[in-house]
Amino acid sequence: VPSVTSISGDLSVLIWFRTSGPNVSAARLIEFDYINGFWLGQAATGTPSSNWGGGIKEANSPYGIFLQFSDNEWNLISSVRSSTTHFLYKNNLVSSTSNTVSGTVLSSTAGMYIGAADNVGSVPFNGRIGQILIYNRALTQQEILQNYNATKNRFVNALPPVRNNLILEYDATIVASYPGTGTTWYDISGNNYNGTLTNGPVLSSTG
Repeated sequence: VPSVTSISGDLSVLIWFRTSGPNVSAARLIEFDYINGFWLGQAATGTPSSNWGGGIKEANSPYGIFLQFSDNEWNLISSVRSSTTHFLYKNNLVSSTSNTVSGTVLSSTAGMYIGAADNVGSVPFNGRIGQILIYNRALTQQEILQNYNATKNRFVNALPPVRNNLILEYDATIVASYPGTGTTWYDISGNNYNGTLTNGPVLSSTG
């Protein structure tokens, strides 16, 4: 990740993740110098392997706060520092915990790493990371729930469309169907019923 030397004030970190099997103790989702900054990942040895969380400037065991997340399915973990309180939330606020932390500036010269604790891959995460959001303010519970509901269909119960007897499929969100320019809208059903755009329609990123 490009160099982030300091983060002052409140902070919110939200990560969609899914484990793909056993993880090493303290496997990292994200690391920004746990002693002087923050981290999110699996709890250390001696706690259930399904416990995930992290800390903010917590250099001593247990190095943060943790909640139990289901293995092998998508979860949203949200870590929020508001003044000197660290809040940790699971998914749609189904469970939460908190503790008292330092409210001073988070700083590091080590850099920020995703899926490991450093650039040589220490304590790697075994799974998939779908989205990372970092805010320089403390999100409210309502805002975390809004983010969960806005993104959950990408990860939770995301079923593919019914394809049995599908004879035509145009999808402007898929480059293979429409690359963003030109007048051909390609049928990706496999039946090659390609269409021709007339009268100058344009692709828009808004609804």
